[in-house]
Amino acid sequence: MQMQMQMQPPRPRIEAPEREMKERERERPAGPTHSSHSGSSSSSNVKQAITELVKQFLRDPWKEKKLTRESFKTICKKTTDRVLMESFPKKSFPSQKDDIKRFMSVDKRKEIKRIVSGYVEKYKTR
Repeated sequence: MQMQMQMQPPRPRIEAPEREMKERERERPAGPTHSSHSGSSSSSNVKQAITELVKQFLRDPWKEKKLTRESFKTICKKTTDRVLMESFPKKSFPSQKDDIKRFMSVDKRKEIKRIVSGYVEKYKTR
């Protein structure tokens, strides 16, 4: 008795950009970064906190299919860079977790939300 199995091509997985970005971060070798920032761990901690908040704000437009993958990534990068440049013009980033939590106050969250909303309007799919 032979069983007949129908071979179906594997389905392509469609993943949210934030999941792909996290996977890429895990794959990166540990070591110095090649960014325009000083590359210190305190700057990356602040940047990571801002990026996570931006991704939270982008989840609803992403689920509503208002954004493409490229626009999602662009908004994340532009918002994070803008907040860092406006908040730390002398690149003196907070280094302690408590300082980062204080930086991410309710007012700062509102400011980031406003920036994200503006970029979503600019980059949304038509």
